[in-house]
Amino acid sequence: MAPIHLITLILIMQILGYFLLDKYGFKKWKYLVFGLILILHLFVLPNFFIPKYKEGEFRCGMPIMAIYMVFWFIGGGLTIIFHFGYVLVKKITK
Repeated sequence: MAPIHLITLILIMQILGYFLLDKYGFKKWKYLVFGLILILHLFVLPNFFIPKYKEGEFRCGMPIMAIYMVFWFIGGGLTIIFHFGYVLVKKITK
């Protein structure tokens, strides 16, 4: 699975989670879900995609940096944008 597929899957799960939390009356739990997903994007998920190097193989930091940047900027950015957009739309439509 590519990082972008995982980011998309997590965003879909976040959307469904927010709707279900609102439906069942757990409105404050959205902030916990937001925090956990953000921690996943920033610290946990990039480590699963770092390439394994063999002994004596040249180790370039560019692929590692790219993986972290994708999860931080695309994953974390989408999570933040969706969270604040969802909260803002819910406050406006009240």
